[in-house]
Amino acid sequence: MSSGKRIRAGVDARSLLCREPRGEGKSLLRLYQEIRAQRPDIEAVFFGDHTTDDFRGTLPDGISAVRLDYPGDRFSAWENLYFPAAATMARCNALHCTSSGGPFWSPQPQLLTVHDLIPALFDDGLPESAKQLFTKRLKNGLRNAKRIITVSAHTKKDLLNTFHGLKTPIDVIHWGCDSMVSGIQPVAEGSPYLVAFGGEARRKNTVYTLERFVAVAEALPSLKLFLVGVSSKRQRAELTQRAADAGLTDRVTLPGFVTEDELDGLIRNASALLYLSLYEGFGLPLLEAIGRGVPVIASDCTSIPEILDGVPGCFSLERPAAIEEAIVSIVSTQTERTRWQQAQSGVLPRFSWERTAKQTIGALESCL
Repeated sequence: MSSGKRIRAGVDARSLLCREPRGEGKSLLRLYQEIRAQRPDIEAVFFGDHTTDDFRGTLPDGISAVRLDYPGDRFSAWENLYFPAAATMARCNALHCTSSGGPFWSPQPQLLTVHDLIPALFDDGLPESAKQLFTKRLKNGLRNAKRIITVSAHTKKDLLNTFHGLKTPIDVIHWGCDSMVSGIQPVAEGSPYLVAFGGEARRKNTVYTLERFVAVAEALPSLKLFLVGVSSKRQRAELTQRAADAGLTDRVTLPGFVTEDELDGLIRNASALLYLSLYEGFGLPLLEAIGRGVPVIASDCTSIPEILDGVPGCFSLERPAAIEEAIVSIVSTQTERTRWQQAQSGVLPRFSWERTAKQTIGALESCL
């Protein structure tokens, strides 16, 4: 229900307004598409930086993009100065700070979205300066926010355990997922394969993921692995060498960055998605795979069990044999794969974009 108050939100959209938006940016766009569908009276201005002109997507009607391109970014000037000033000039009456941080002051009330506390709580290989900047931005956002959104109950728990005495209201609003299939999807013709996401960030658990494939390779001689997102030359060389040592050079592919269309095809035709992460603020690729009718085999770490609550798919990383058994079962037996598909599809109604948008609208209204 509308509060009757006009909403014109200034949105930090740097994660979206670039050439290759990742999960956070793509979700931001989908969120505001649904917000506009539910409430056409809500306006938004998306603010980006020097990469704004590289954006090739389409914004919903009623949403404009503004490029704020100034030399350098000392003292986080984009966030602390340019963003709130430009939002004021654009007649915005609320700020949606979407990337786990906000300006140290603004004339508009702030709604803060916190995705995770990884740089502050988890050794992910970031330099100390990056960790300090993240913590400073987060503290600014928490101090000035009228309301806080976390994308998982786990992130809310991390916030409350880290910042004792935090009194600002916190809403857990999960990201949504669009179901892209109907019914049970058979494995595509050709060699079966697994998809996994890798990278140098320690939480991606890339080496562990490759080792699980190595362990089942003999039992599944036609199975292949696509390890997406490994861009570091050093890590690519190490993973390629490990595959060669195991005699699997032709069965392990490291495609690096892939476009949205390429990723859609890879996941849609996979036998399963491996998601053996050590830490996630939410875990959107899990839902995207399930929404495409692809079973997921995941770790039981941080927010992941929150998504797969009540269905098979979560495994302790201390029990690699159980993970390997699940891989063999799903790949070699269509009835088992179908059982996983049917069970895991049951989580999708809990993660609708309609619900996400409705709750976000409520949070914006409460800020005013």
